[in-house]
Amino acid sequence: MSTEHMSSLIRGLHSGALSRRAFLRRATAAGMSTAAASIIASSALGQEATPEASPVASPVGSPGASPVASGPVKRSLSREDYLKLINEQFPLEKAESPGGQVIMPSVVDMATLNPHIRSDVAALYIIAPIFSNLIASAPFDSSIYGPDLADYWEESADGTVFTFYLNKDATFHDGMPVTAADVVFSYDAMISPDGLAVYQSDFAANVKSYRAIDDHTFELVATAQSALFLSSACAGLCVLPKHIWEPIPLLEWGSAPAATGSDPTQVIGSGPFRFLEWVQNDHATIVRNDDYFIPDLIPNIDSFTFRVVPESTASVQTFLTGETDLIPVPPAQVDSM
Repeated sequence: MSTEHMSSLIRGLHSGALSRRAFLRRATAAGMSTAAASIIASSALGQEATPEASPVASPVGSPGASPVASGPVKRSLSREDYLKLINEQFPLEKAESPGGQVIMPSVVDMATLNPHIRSDVAALYIIAPIFSNLIASAPFDSSIYGPDLADYWEESADGTVFTFYLNKDATFHDGMPVTAADVVFSYDAMISPDGLAVYQSDFAANVKSYRAIDDHTFELVATAQSALFLSSACAGLCVLPKHIWEPIPLLEWGSAPAATGSDPTQVIGSGPFRFLEWVQNDHATIVRNDDYFIPDLIPNIDSFTFRVVPESTASVQTFLTGETDLIPVPPAQVDSM
């Protein structure tokens, strides 16, 4: 099933144009397994949960009480169901020979290791595996979200209050626990007018308020109901370690050792890979995080290296000769590889 077809079916579920039964019938007719289609339907429609007192929106970043949302709340996919869904779509076999190094060439170097001020695509190859987000988009359909740092989340009946329940075993690469205080700090840095965040205006336009309810519970309130809220205000925000970044003035984030890699001990995330080194205009390397808090997603490879090969022809040649292991190729050029 194409991504466009799946997105169309999900929109039908959201709008009420399709019933759950009709969605399941069409999805399975298009080749999806019944189990996978059921999981997606549950995610799209939301699973009813017992209503709980939900702290109402307070000024951004500050504690406070707010009216309790009435009616049932929708609950996201559980981590178990999300992993099951991925396995349904990608029935991969266990690696016979775990370990090894993967090298990828690039004609340009990345610009920074700070995910908040990153604007280049090249940096994503290193940054994305180092840092975790609250939630993750499914690798086969970006309109479907599942757990990352949050084991699951709940959405209020009116679609404006989101409560995220963080994994209590999640730690940063230096062993410090990931808490809701780190999430609040990351939102503070993203929205602050004194900061350098690239997507600052988008976040500020979509987020009415946010706060830590306790060490492992974070609340996010939307300015208005929107089907794109999770994408606009949540999925793209990497959670930074407060204890690393708080002492650094926001205006100095671009030159900080944690952004340039000059002090590897400062390049700390909570993702499946740890930072090893960045030799600018030459290469950057990350290594497997054996302590990653999602055991099922600990990488098989030992390391990944992003190698700068400035000329596109030379970059392709390194792949053809086996010097590198994978390379981004435009669809029109696949047959010539």
